[in-house]
Amino acid sequence: MTSGRADVNIEFGHIEIDNGKYSKPELEKSVNVAIELLEKHKGNGLTCSVSMLVDDKKQSNPPDLSRVTSLIELISSRIVVDYICFESRLVAYLDELYDSIKVEHVAKVRQSIESYLERNGRIACSHDIAIWHLLRLGKIRFRPEHILRTNEHIDRQVAPFVARQVISVLPRHYESQEAKAIDEVLKFCSSTDTHSLIKNHYYA
Repeated sequence: MTSGRADVNIEFGHIEIDNGKYSKPELEKSVNVAIELLEKHKGNGLTCSVSMLVDDKKQSNPPDLSRVTSLIELISSRIVVDYICFESRLVAYLDELYDSIKVEHVAKVRQSIESYLERNGRIACSHDIAIWHLLRLGKIRFRPEHILRTNEHIDRQVAPFVARQVISVLPRHYESQEAKAIDEVLKFCSSTDTHSLIKNHYYA
């Protein structure tokens, strides 16, 4: 995996997989927006990496690239995905998340997250979102086994996963969860520039 930082990491889709099934119309809309953004930023001379966060929390099997092969094949003629992360992996970064919070706010953030975890057996979508953004910005160091390169890149150089700015292309119904990620976690980060480095593009 290439070291350093890309200028932009573009996430598209936030694909929810349930027993191998996903919404193809929603995926198509997301790909269209992502292509426009990718062409725009590359046209401005910026280095871009493309990532996909796969919501596999309803699955009982461990995360595996073979489970998204058909999804990748469906879109590969239009856009190349550089990195894939399974959402079930994000809970492993809770300690790193707490380390990224200002000292005076750590107890409050920790109590909120761990109370939700105790009640529901998982962390909230807003908590996953916060971790995901921080990983892409390099505010939390990712583990290589969690950020998977897709097979399209065996013979070519790939822009780094970590970027100076991150963009997420999402269906409109995720807007409230993105707002919660800011209000409950990201606004308390030690790095005061975090919020300004995250951009979301919503589609209906």
